[in-house]
Amino acid sequence: MNGSLPGLARRILAASLVLCAAGCAALSHMSGSSSDLRAMRHGAGHPADLGQARFVFDDFGSLNTRTLETYASPWKLYTTAVLMIEAPRLGLPVERSSLRPVLEQFGFFFPDSIGNWDPRGGPAPAFAGPLGSTRAMTHGWIPWLRLEVRNTGCAACHGGRLYDAQGMPTRTAWIGLPNTWIDLEGYSESTFAGLKLGMRDEHAFLETMERVYPEMSWGERFVYRHAVVPRLRRALKDIVAARDRALVFDNGGPGLANGVASLKYQLGIISKRDYAAQEMEIVSIPDLSDRALRSSLLVDGTYAVRGDTRFRSLTWAQAPPDPLARLADIVSYFTITTSGNDAATAERMTPRVQEALRSLANYAPPRFPGTVDDSLAARGREVFTTRCSGCHGRYEAGAMRPRLAEFPNRLVPSERIGTDSLRWRSVDDSVLRWQARNPSHPIVRHIEIARTGGYVAPILTGVWATAPYLHNGSVPTVWALMHPDERPARFEVGGHRLDYARMGIALEPDSAGVWRHPRGDRPGSRPVVYDTAQLGRGNGGHRFPFRAMSEEEKAAVLEYLKTL
Repeated sequence: MNGSLPGLARRILAASLVLCAAGCAALSHMSGSSSDLRAMRHGAGHPADLGQARFVFDDFGSLNTRTLETYASPWKLYTTAVLMIEAPRLGLPVERSSLRPVLEQFGFFFPDSIGNWDPRGGPAPAFAGPLGSTRAMTHGWIPWLRLEVRNTGCAACHGGRLYDAQGMPTRTAWIGLPNTWIDLEGYSESTFAGLKLGMRDEHAFLETMERVYPEMSWGERFVYRHAVVPRLRRALKDIVAARDRALVFDNGGPGLANGVASLKYQLGIISKRDYAAQEMEIVSIPDLSDRALRSSLLVDGTYAVRGDTRFRSLTWAQAPPDPLARLADIVSYFTITTSGNDAATAERMTPRVQEALRSLANYAPPRFPGTVDDSLAARGREVFTTRCSGCHGRYEAGAMRPRLAEFPNRLVPSERIGTDSLRWRSVDDSVLRWQARNPSHPIVRHIEIARTGGYVAPILTGVWATAPYLHNGSVPTVWALMHPDERPARFEVGGHRLDYARMGIALEPDSAGVWRHPRGDRPGSRPVVYDTAQLGRGNGGHRFPFRAMSEEEKAAVLEYLKTL
């Protein structure tokens, strides 16, 4: 009997090694699809109604082992890491019930309802997690080895909140409106700090995760213990030594994104190891109004559908057939920079992206909820038509609200507009050389990338709800934009209420000259100070339209903008 134990032990060990080897092989090819989208399919009237559900829930092929190497997350481990850092700061226990208030600190939105949900697409969804967080229980060829993976979907950034008549934020979402609070940079850095803390004692870290998520299956626990944590151990050591921060580029802060740096990273143009501090080409997340009248995309018009004229004036009659779906030739590749897809997967997702974009064909932003001085707005319309429409588009008066009738897609050269030039300059020679050297790459076959030398004046429909302003979010109110010498150098953004008199973020200066949320306000997310002295954040430029305007004309234009 005793003599047989070593042989038995060897057989058990051998079986365990085979199991681990098989498990590791299975884990290297795990994938899944959005569980929320599958649930919405059952409620949709017919497949044509799935467009808005895709916009809110579709992962567009980004829930898999490959994207875990970049932007997707092993949800339970990463959120446990964030809880370990943030819950004590809020005076909360490190447990499941604390997750929502912790994520809300970074502007993730758990809406009670969607204000513009079309019931023809099925019943309005409820949200157990943050809006725009796509999720799936991924698995490989061994089905009981599973891992919950989450990634960033369209609505995370393009699902903003409504405000009431007093400028206070509500818990109602509006799909297509920018989430001006979401702070992906802050969230990634907090996650990184939590991972470093947790990996000091891996056993305790895993025990904490299993306490926060007691419903985890044996298979998911196995995946964490034998695949995720060992890989994290190796990767974290290298990352700490190389840059000691989560990402190799900065996402900017609340309401901002850095898509060009992300593209450079994914294409190998910038280092995948070292922090590229100079890659600060940040932009504000836009509202999606009237996108069919854009002949190119991004603030500098750097992306055009290959073969199209990049800058041309468009009316609704001149817009190409099915114009939003046509833009899917560009937008599908945004899943590379937002979700970590490879180019081949992004190309395959084009029909699904087309369906999502078609759901925006009749999109309109929410109407201004405050009071409007109609006579002052009428005067403002005259001034706007004379002074502003040449760049920002011609609006026709309507029974309910003005409608954009023609958009010039006019590129304003940098030397004329004078705003921070880092964003357009970031499409540098390295990007253009990559494009020239890779003519058969899926991106290049569909998109023509250009360094344009300036910025396309934005569409202003819904502008009242999209503060802060300029392409990099460097001016907190329209009033400050119209008074360049009084633009704040430092101000808080994120979790803010709106000031309808100045149209923008409600702020007041402190003793150090930093403009902060008014005393007595309780911000809805953690505010971050925007410093216009930092790289890529300059608040200069766009002065010339206001030089010839009187104060009365400025007030009238501001009032008119509320009606758009």
